[in-house]
Amino acid sequence: MVERVLGKDEVTGSIPVNGSIPLSPRALCSSTRHGPKYCTVPRGSRLRRRADETAWVHESPWRKSAQRLLLPYKVPGNVRFALLLRLFWFGETASYAEISSILPPQIAGDLLSCKMIEREGDACVPQCMLVPFGRLLLACDSVRRVQGGESVDLVLGVDTPTKILANSLITRSGAKVLDLGTECGTLALVACRSALSVTASDVNPRALGFTEFNAALNGIANLQTRLGDRFEPVEEEEFDLIACNPPFFLTPKARLLYTDNPAELDSFVEELARMAPRFLKQGGFFQMLCEWVELEDKPWRDRLKGWFKGSGCDILILKAYEMGPVNYVLTRAGESASLYGDASEERLLEHIEYFRGHCVGKVFGGLITMRRRTGENWLLF
Repeated sequence: MVERVLGKDEVTGSIPVNGSIPLSPRALCSSTRHGPKYCTVPRGSRLRRRADETAWVHESPWRKSAQRLLLPYKVPGNVRFALLLRLFWFGETASYAEISSILPPQIAGDLLSCKMIEREGDACVPQCMLVPFGRLLLACDSVRRVQGGESVDLVLGVDTPTKILANSLITRSGAKVLDLGTECGTLALVACRSALSVTASDVNPRALGFTEFNAALNGIANLQTRLGDRFEPVEEEEFDLIACNPPFFLTPKARLLYTDNPAELDSFVEELARMAPRFLKQGGFFQMLCEWVELEDKPWRDRLKGWFKGSGCDILILKAYEMGPVNYVLTRAGESASLYGDASEERLLEHIEYFRGHCVGKVFGGLITMRRRTGENWLLF
């Protein structure tokens, strides 16, 4: 396998991946990172300010301080939209009398029958959140379910890793696609626009329920769901594209299906990378966002080389960030705090000691792309 570390100035140009697929490392890197949806907006620009404002609004249901600022605002002249925002964005209750007086009776009845809302006395409690993503409207768990306490089988909406992977997918017309660990179905539904067929799999039955609901909500028919762990639901099948946003957080204990896994350190994503080539067609791609570690006695590039030895694939690894163990623990604790409140000191110390016991020097995160191809393969960092 030819190995090379990519220089900062080498990722240039834009090469289409439809039709004949480029074979060079530079061409593949260009096609995955500089597609039409990838751009860098300068800080301070009007577009960047607008993007930052939009991101803040999208995070507002999960942040109580932002909720307090936004809740007093109303949508002038559109009471229906204002009601839907209250119900399916901020997770507020409303009386059935109010809902039936504002929405057409059939729609109010449909919201009850499909369990988007449930009655508790005269109050109607929203059971999901609706999140816009491109041309899609996606249902996921309501913020109310999160605020009720930790939920192992919680199904979140479109987070930052999902957005990154969705905008990096190498999709081709008429392809057969697998979304491994689909959550609410975002990547699968994005792929449905050009794919012939898409399979969405997950270990969480509630995730598949949301995925099927979202397919119907968006009028998508070329999607099927499978329940099972890793590649078990698709044995003996091959795909043109496998997209994977796995639960890759590096934690001493697996508590939440959507972020944690029971394997030690990064061995879960290592296993996925080793298994993936068997399920790829010739010329097919496996794309995975994940985290991996560098041990004190072994650089991360040397570790990852072993993952792909004899894979029969070209490998492109785009490193997005790196953190020391303590900084990583504090970062993940801060993210969890926005959902569940501050972590205990005991849990933080347990996490730090977990890394120390495994001699972890740094934690890295990024996008791994594999392409199955006969001949001499290359590995590009």
